[in-house]
Formats: sequence, structure tokens, C-alpha cells
Amino acid sequence: SSDAKPLVFERLPEYPGNPTDLVGTKWQLVSLNKEPLTQGLTITLNFDSDTQVSGTAGDFTYELSYDLNTQSGDDIRWGITDRRTGDLPQAMETQAALYTTSIAFAANYHLTTNSLEIFTARGDVLVYKLLNR
Repeated sequence: SSDAKPLVFERLPEYPGNPTDLVGTKWQLVSLNKEPLTQGLTITLNFDSDTQVSGTAGDFTYELSYDLNTQSGDDIRWGITDRRTGDLPQAMETQAALYTTSIAFAANYHLTTNSLEIFTARGDVLVYKLLNR
């Protein structure tokens, strides 16, 4: 029919990098899909080791086990567990839940001196600022 829309595929961006550079770093989410976080909501991401990540997303604490694909240098495969530690206002709750769902689909990343962008297989873009190295 004339209403048919073509499917358009876009290649995920790829950036060179050494995934072990992330170990020991702590990050705070600045934006999710170019949207700033709801006022008062804090989301963190801590690279505890070369296989374990932890963080908070509002009233959720989460842990990710991840596998660095050091062959291509830019792929990260995740598995997530999260648990609720309290209650948030609805707008914060929605954004925190969206984040924990989104981060589980992380596909690759771009690391600069003070920022980290994570790109997901769903097409989400997570942008963080460095808290400490």
C-alpha cells in the first residue's frame, strides 16, 4: 500500500578505546536520550572491577555483571539485578526505571577525559560526567 514506510537501519557509532580504562571510575548520569534528569534524581554508575558495576538510580540500587569484549575493544555485554530501597515521586520513579531497563541493553561506549557515553542496542544514549578516577 502507499502507506508503507521503509525500514531504515542506522549503524551504532564505534569508538576506539581500552575497556580496562573504566575500572575504578565513578560516574553520574547527566542525560538520558538528550533529556536532562528530573530535578532531584541522582543516577550513578561505578566500575568496581573488570566484571562488576554497581550504582544507584533514585530509589533503586543495581549491580551489573559485564563482559568486556577486548577483541573489538568497544563492546560490553551486561546482565542486571536491581532492588528497590524506597519510593520516589512518579516522575523520578519513571525515569529511574527507564534507566535501569536501558543500561541493561548497553552495547558500546565512548570514553573521553571527563565524560562517558553509553549507547544501547535499543538506541538509547546515556551521558555521564566523571565523579572520580
